[in-house]
Amino acid sequence: MANVIDELTDSFSRLPGIGKKSAARIVNSLLKSDDIFLLKFANQLSTLKEKMKTMTKSDLKNGMVVEIRNGKRFLIVNDLGIGKDSCITLNGFMGYDENLYDVIGYSEYDITKIYKTEGNTFNNLFDNERLILIWEREETKLSNEDKQIIKKGLKKIQEECKNHKFCVGCMFDDNGHCLLDEIDSLEVDKLFEE
Repeated sequence: MANVIDELTDSFSRLPGIGKKSAARIVNSLLKSDDIFLLKFANQLSTLKEKMKTMTKSDLKNGMVVEIRNGKRFLIVNDLGIGKDSCITLNGFMGYDENLYDVIGYSEYDITKIYKTEGNTFNNLFDNERLILIWEREETKLSNEDKQIIKKGLKKIQEECKNHKFCVGCMFDDNGHCLLDEIDSLEVDKLFEE
């Protein structure tokens, strides 16, 4: 036991700003901590590097749980994600690209979180208390200035396109109708509401 304590004290003392005395106090504090705290702390340390790296589709392994932007969770089994009431496919026409974005472009299906699960039945695999977050997508937020620039650009394109001054057929639906004709200026404003 003393050898393990010495090794752990030595490990903590290698961290910047922590000397031998501080490291010994940390180890002593950990020894007095309850088992649940120690388990969570150990899991956090063991997944620290995984959380810091960028995850790709190739990194997904059987038994991981993914969460898509709309909050639904799926257990990864081969090329499928199996949820409580639906499933997703990782490959193919309706799958995901290497960066875990939906290939069709439906952002609500983008994978935003990846977990390890400690669940032991299908019913509890997705419970928050049984999930250990190992990766979360960093979302980029547009500044208010960027939103205003984009909004002005959209409105200008919409105005010119509606008046057919500048139409290159970029926004046609399957029937050949211009989608911008269907959007009013209030809808453009709603795109950037918080």
